[in-house]
Amino acid sequence: MALLRLSPVFLMAGLMIGGMNALVAAPIATIYAAVIAHFTEKISFGEILDCSVENVKEMELVFFILMMAYAMAECFMATGVGAAIINMALKLGLTGKTVAVTGLIVTSILSVATGTSWGTFAACAPIFLWLNHIVDGNL
Repeated sequence: MALLRLSPVFLMAGLMIGGMNALVAAPIATIYAAVIAHFTEKISFGEILDCSVENVKEMELVFFILMMAYAMAECFMATGVGAAIINMALKLGLTGKTVAVTGLIVTSILSVATGTSWGTFAACAPIFLWLNHIVDGNL
């Protein structure tokens, strides 16, 4: 019974390994998961639909936060703010050994200040990934 409940995961993995696009494999696996939930847990179609709508509402907020954060990061890079931050970090002596610790501290403070880890990731990833590449932080 446990394997039957996990079978939607196996189905999606099999479809993707077989070369199917994720945008096609995910809905197929989702519909299959709904059918499995109906038969194994005796969940009605209405309940499944209500749960789906609630989950989409939650995901919409996450995507909106990410969209705004990536827009802010793009503005930073286009206006030169990102490059200025990187140059300032290099002048302060940031090296490949300290870039990870610096990134952890900065993103921790920013995450607490903004209240969103998704936004922090989207805003800091372009700067710290670029900075890590410059100082060769993959030790």
